[in-house]
Amino acid sequence: MEEKSEIVSTGDTLKNLTAKKRDLESIIFLEKTRILDEAKKRNALKQDLVSIESGLQTWQDISDKMNYDVSRGILAAASDELKKLVDDRDSVHKDIATLFVSVANTLDV
Repeated sequence: MEEKSEIVSTGDTLKNLTAKKRDLESIIFLEKTRILDEAKKRNALKQDLVSIESGLQTWQDISDKMNYDVSRGILAAASDELKKLVDDRDSVHKDIATLFVSVANTLDV
């Protein structure tokens, strides 16, 4: 009788351990998924920051060219080249603003 009781007890223990194992596997899967999602966010943020830095440099280069050309009297205020530079600078500014919004949304700011 005692041997039968031990077998039942061992069976119950195995069931409990199997259930615990499934619970732990589920927790591990959820954590792994969360970590991968965070890594994707981090990589997207890094790429956005690189793009922002590049955009800021482009914006600065355009502004410097405009200032240089205007100060040297090369461009008249209404010239087509100056208008194109202004349009390019405004376009880069919009791209940078969009990237800042993307970063803010990613960070839930």
